[in-house]
Amino acid sequence: PPFPSPPGPRYASDVVGRLRNKDDWSVQFSALDDVRRMAAFAPALLLSSPGGCATTVLELLLELAESPRSALARNALRSLGELFLASGHSLDQKLDAVLPPMLRRAADTNHFIGDEADQGLCEICRSAGAGRLIGALTPAVGHKSAGIRSKAVWCLAMVAQRLGRNASSVREAAALVQMVTKATMDASPDVRGASCAAAAALVVADPSHAGRLGQAIPEGLDLSTFDAFDRRLLQRLQQFRRSGQVAFSGSPTHRPNSGQSASSAPLPGTAGRLHREGGETSKWRRESEERRRAAGAAVVQPRR
Repeated sequence: PPFPSPPGPRYASDVVGRLRNKDDWSVQFSALDDVRRMAAFAPALLLSSPGGCATTVLELLLELAESPRSALARNALRSLGELFLASGHSLDQKLDAVLPPMLRRAADTNHFIGDEADQGLCEICRSAGAGRLIGALTPAVGHKSAGIRSKAVWCLAMVAQRLGRNASSVREAAALVQMVTKATMDASPDVRGASCAAAAALVVADPSHAGRLGQAIPEGLDLSTFDAFDRRLLQRLQQFRRSGQVAFSGSPTHRPNSGQSASSAPLPGTAGRLHREGGETSKWRRESEERRRAAGAAVVQPRR
């Protein structure tokens, strides 16, 4: 809930102290809830300088995200995502430290942990600087773990969708397309499934990519309702690649060429088509947008 009155530095210091309390995990869990509360309703307290404690809190969250106590780790992962959502680009310089453990936790076979890390990745990809994100994701795209590679490529898909038409004009555009192209030929079906989402996001953003990436987009995938942030869609694409099927349906799919808008491509509405049912926004997107609205205009960027 919102604070009855604006909290001050003493409140933030108390939260940091409780995050450091390794003798009682319930105290740390409660402090994580308070971090989320500050991120939603008093982000300036975390981000403003002097007195901003976002960096300290971030380091403690990363430590707690590795906790063997799954409930504590899950809450820390949730707090990380919400902290980035509230901070805008203020924590971009920390992406190189944050993304590796987040990707590793997202690839965890424990879905209780993995699902929360996935949501955190969605929120980071929605709010952090696109160029910094692409740079920080580059090592993970070539990681020896297929699970981490697939999550990294999914993040590239989310970044590409967020950039939209600007995806071809950013400085890292060539590297982005190259990484996605390489992922389409990965030995792991899960990585290839994630590359389907990334290829679709790039083609929707710029139909000229259809010549290079169009064959990676499964027949039956409706680009007019495609949402790279929808994790259920990612899972279905990965399952499709694992199954070895040729297409989602027997009906031919029209892929857009360089002269046609991807969103207007007449794709068939078959039973095998992948889309968000009823055209509704994904649950995670709704929750993220609600948290962003709650934070509102209160976000204050740190002074330089």
